[in-house]
Parts: sequence; C-alpha cells; structure tokens
Amino acid sequence: MMARAFKSDHVLPASAAAWAHAGRALLLAAFPVLSACSSSGTSGGGDDAGQSTDGTDTGSVGWEQACDAEARLNCAIYTECAPYQFIWTSLDECLAEISSACVEATKQAPYGPEWLKESIDCQIEAAAGGTPCFNGCAAHLPLFGDLGPGAACPEDFFCDKGLRCSGLCGECIAQLGLDEPCEGEGQCDAWAGLHCDSETKTCRPLPTEGEACGAVYCSPLDPLLNCDVATGTCQRVGTGPGSDCVGLCTQGNLYCGPDKKCDAPLGLGASCDPSFLNVCDISQGLVCDQTSHTCTYPWADVGEPCPNGLCWRSFCATPGDGGPAACVPYLKRGDPCSSSGVWCAMPYACVSGVCDVSGYSPLPTCS
Repeated sequence: MMARAFKSDHVLPASAAAWAHAGRALLLAAFPVLSACSSSGTSGGGDDAGQSTDGTDTGSVGWEQACDAEARLNCAIYTECAPYQFIWTSLDECLAEISSACVEATKQAPYGPEWLKESIDCQIEAAAGGTPCFNGCAAHLPLFGDLGPGAACPEDFFCDKGLRCSGLCGECIAQLGLDEPCEGEGQCDAWAGLHCDSETKTCRPLPTEGEACGAVYCSPLDPLLNCDVATGTCQRVGTGPGSDCVGLCTQGNLYCGPDKKCDAPLGLGASCDPSFLNVCDISQGLVCDQTSHTCTYPWADVGEPCPNGLCWRSFCATPGDGGPAACVPYLKRGDPCSSSGVWCAMPYACVSGVCDVSGYSPLPTCS
C-alpha cells in the first residue's frame, strides 16, 4: 500500500480535542518507551512468564496474562469511552491485536508484568469495578521490576517494589524513608507516598487531598486523587453515578456536573455547557458544540470533508497538493509512514518509517 502524502493540521474544538486524543493516550501509556543499560538476563521483560531472572518459577503474573488483562481493559475503554477510535471489525480482533502487540512490545521492558497488572487493577478499583474512562493510576504507580535486594541492576525500573538501583549498573537497595536525606526523585519510597522534596532535600509525603500539586503528582496511596487543573490541588474524582466529584468521574461515560456529582451524559440536541468535560454522551459520538451549546454529532466518515477536524474511526488530513481536508483511514502495520502527522492504527507507531510495534531502545550490557 502506498501512503498518500497527507498532513494532519486541524486544531480540534476544545470540547472534542480531549476526547479525540485521549483514546490514543490510554493505550500508548501502556507501552512506555524507556532507555536503560541492561545487565545480561536481568530485564523485567522477556518471554518466560512467571519466572525470575534465574529461571525459577515465581508463581507471579506473566506477560501474557498481564497483556490479556490490558487488552480487555483497553478494548472496553475504546468501546465505551472512545468509540470514535474503535477501529477494529470486532471485539475479538481488538483483544487479539492489542494483547499480541503488548507482549511483543514488552520483551525488553525494564519493569515486570506485575506492575502492568497492578496498574490495570488500580484503574478498575478506582472506577468501582466499571470501565475506567479516566485513568488516574498512570502517574500514581511507579514502575518496578522483579530484582531483589543485592541483585545487579541497570537502573531503578528493574528492582522490585520498595527497592531502587544504587546507580547505573549498580545493585538493588532499599528506597529511602520519611525525612531521610535524598538527592533526587526515585530515591524515596514512592509506594509509601514519598518523594524527594527539592527544597529540603529530604523524603517528604506526596500531596494528598486538598494539598497543592502540579510540581509533583498526588500520592499513590489513593488512586482516586487527581491534580485538578482549576484549583492546583489534589482532588478526589468521582466513581459511579451520584458520587461526589471534582472535575472528573472515573467510571464509564459519566461527567462531573455543576452539582459536583457524577451524572449521566446528555443526549442529542440537549443544551450543554462545553466547560464540563464529557457533558454529552460520547458513547454515541456526541460532543458539546462550542457555538450552539447543544449536544451534536460532529464526526465525518472516511472520504468525507472534515472542516472541524473530527473523523469517525479515522483522522482528518490535508493532501500534500493542498486540497481540502478529508477523513482518511489509519495506516496499518507494515504501511510506510513518516512524522508528517499521518497516524498509524492502534496499537502501532511509526518506527523507522514503518507502522510497527513500538518496543524499547536497545539495551547495552553492563560490564
């Protein structure tokens, strides 16, 4: 397939932009691209599910199990929270492709599958068992691997929870505790809700509900905390219908209404306030129009003009010859791509000019 020379240069309306890009972020966050030096055989990833680095059975979560859970979660998110980006022909195809790409991407992951599984469990717990359209756990859960105390490590991500690497190509040692002197982030026990305070150079608690945030993220001890942009403080997001909220609701297709309660979204033609995120029913493709303040269906299909930049299960692009912008399909795995704004289909990225699984940078061996 020859890729046409398109560029995506439309700025989405504010009320729709968050939705149109959030879906991609939900999945891509599961495959962070990190660089590290690696001692031979110490990667938290690999093909041997449930085994430690010396090959013994640990009985722990393996990559296939963690990636299957990741696929189930993300396919549910795309179905309920971002249907405009559900590009697969069936749920089974979505599950198979995301799970396979996840396993392939994590072969050299500097963290263990337990971390991915804990992140998934955190999201589901925060959404009270429902589909978490808002993921407050991504910034909350520090990466951890499977190496124990004293084990040789390339860097922090390879050590188990509560441990850190003494330095590049060092050994796993205990993270620092409350009020202990520190030099930078990663040294304090984030799983105990601590971070290295830049002023006191000691390990201090991360902000909790009502406390200032922004420079640092909110405490991981409460997965419902979110750094609220409007107030600059950590606030608890809502969960199910009728629950108290500040700005966001985690479960399903809910929005935080003017009464600071999680409410069901509005239907087609309803009056809406675009300052409220997700006020219209996005599961039906509805967006609050900035001008008319009504819930509308603004999406165009493949081949149709997209003057507002919104395309249903495709993306808006301008031909290289300067013609009118139109909706074009996402590129598939193996298709040529570039950094010009032509998007690869989920869960792929443009890697060396081709849409492919985005894995990890080659890891040099620690001597």
